[in-house]
Amino acid sequence: MPRPLWRRLFGRRTRLSYAAGAITLICCLTLTTITLWMLRQNRDLYLAQIHTSVANLTQALASHAEDTLKQTDIVLVSVIARLDTPDPALSLPLLLARQAVELNQLAELLVLDAQGMEVASANLPNLRESYADRDYFQYHRQHADLGPHIGRAVRSRRNGEWVIPVSRRYNLPDGRFAGVVVAAIREQCFQDFYEGFDIQRHGVLAMNMLEGSLLARRPFDDRDIGRSLFSTPVFQRVLDGEKRGQLVLHSTLDGRERFYGFQKVDNYPLVAIAALDTEEALSGWHHQAAVSLGLTALGMLLFVAMGAYLTRNIFIRLQAEHHLRIVTADLEHLNHALEDQALHDGLTGIANRRHFDQALQQEFARAQREGTPLSLLMLDVDNFKSFNDNYGHLAGDHCLRRIAQVLQSFERRPGDLAARYGGEEFTVLLPNTPGEGALDLAETIRQAVQDLGIPHQASAYRVVTLSGGVSAGVPTPTDSPQDWINKADNALYRAKASGRNEIAASECLALN
Repeated sequence: MPRPLWRRLFGRRTRLSYAAGAITLICCLTLTTITLWMLRQNRDLYLAQIHTSVANLTQALASHAEDTLKQTDIVLVSVIARLDTPDPALSLPLLLARQAVELNQLAELLVLDAQGMEVASANLPNLRESYADRDYFQYHRQHADLGPHIGRAVRSRRNGEWVIPVSRRYNLPDGRFAGVVVAAIREQCFQDFYEGFDIQRHGVLAMNMLEGSLLARRPFDDRDIGRSLFSTPVFQRVLDGEKRGQLVLHSTLDGRERFYGFQKVDNYPLVAIAALDTEEALSGWHHQAAVSLGLTALGMLLFVAMGAYLTRNIFIRLQAEHHLRIVTADLEHLNHALEDQALHDGLTGIANRRHFDQALQQEFARAQREGTPLSLLMLDVDNFKSFNDNYGHLAGDHCLRRIAQVLQSFERRPGDLAARYGGEEFTVLLPNTPGEGALDLAETIRQAVQDLGIPHQASAYRVVTLSGGVSAGVPTPTDSPQDWINKADNALYRAKASGRNEIAASECLALN
């Protein structure tokens, strides 16, 4: 009974084997600990970079929103100043049009009266529509505050695009409500700005109102605009008084885990949100961890292998004579097995290409020295690819083995050699054999293969057949073994071209 692997590696259980095992274990544990510590340090660095990136993103979003709203509010203030002190030389529609042209972000610039009717617009024609149902109009009518008001995103009544209304109330000289000036910022203005950031596939950039209503988001989805995120942990922390912060959570919109950062916009009731997908953000660290753990495992295997090798060598020295006899016997057996494998085809059991090349060189040199004829058959199974396609590779292997058995049965002299040349191609080497005898043998082999009756529906003969080419003659000093192969190969191609299941002689042999 063979000894267990542990006993074969370490021999008898001695103090030396235990000491080697303990040292190997300590080395492996030390290497693992160092690797895990380094991975933890690298992960902390990745997380710090992610937090910095998220903070920078939220800062950029908040600054952009503040600048956009400030520019828009300046326009509102200038329009209200014009309403308070009319200028006969400049009509109100013309003033609105000029202001709108200066800010490409504006989709609309309107002046509404106390009933919500459109009085003037930067866009022509003046639709004279009522905006009394809009939230921002109702807010200004109910509140005396003259400061800017940011409303929820709505669809423009002119072209249907999403816009974010920014409005101010204006009064009559006696302080009564006179109407509203409203500027509609294109939601696309925020989308265009957000597209300039690399947030990978599942990152998110968003702008929300302080009460949670979504104004803009990348990636954009119509269904998300206006949705309230007030109940999310981000807005709970904003309500707790935090101006900016970061956290990790699953999105209520798509369920993915992300690193979130938020920041309140200065002077306006808005919250900028930036989020990087956890899996994407840590993908670099995951790759680094996989490589590091793989190298660690390799290092541990090397430690184990080195320990086993050193310990085993010590025991081999102690039992040198006994092991030497065993190793010698094993090596002799292995050499015989390898020599046999090196010269025979693993599938068919007959000689392989290497064996054939060696035999051809030897027999060719002998034929040149002695002036004796040498014949070579090149044989190829017809339509074998179709056979494999129709019957499968197992059937193809079985077919090749049966054909090899036929060829082997014609090795009737010590020098005759049947070999598998490659794939479905075989060769037969016939020393001291003239061309006529080689042609007769080739025809006999062809008929014997056909008589096997192996079914082959794709063949014109309905059974497996083969074609062959024959080269023969007495080699001259200028000839080479490759010449014999090329002549037989060319003859084989002619046999294939003439319809298959035929034997063709090389041109020189055919002329003779």
